[in-house]
Amino acid sequence: MKTKSKAIPERKTSVFQEVYPIHEPYVYAAVVTEPNTQRIKYEVIEPTLLKEEEKQLKEIKDILVEEIDVNLKEIGTRKKAEEYLKASSRTTASKSTRKPWTNSCTTLYATS
Repeated sequence: MKTKSKAIPERKTSVFQEVYPIHEPYVYAAVVTEPNTQRIKYEVIEPTLLKEEEKQLKEIKDILVEEIDVNLKEIGTRKKAEEYLKASSRTTASKSTRKPWTNSCTTLYATS
């Protein structure tokens, strides 16, 4: 059975004018000029995770959702909530026999 392939329209690449660190070394923002419209916009630049890293992060997030039993509003500030989540993530990762989770947790902190 033959399938017709659709022509993929040619896409011009964006031109970065400036790049700013948001959460080094993981997240950056770039001022970009769209090639077709010449409009200026911001684009977020994040690391691309490997399939195994994506799988590990999903597992970590699923475990955290199951294990964390706290009302984040009671914690108070966003900063305290982030610290609580990081500590919980480390505890969950340390219980695991899968040591690559340590690196995945670092990425999780940066992308959450």
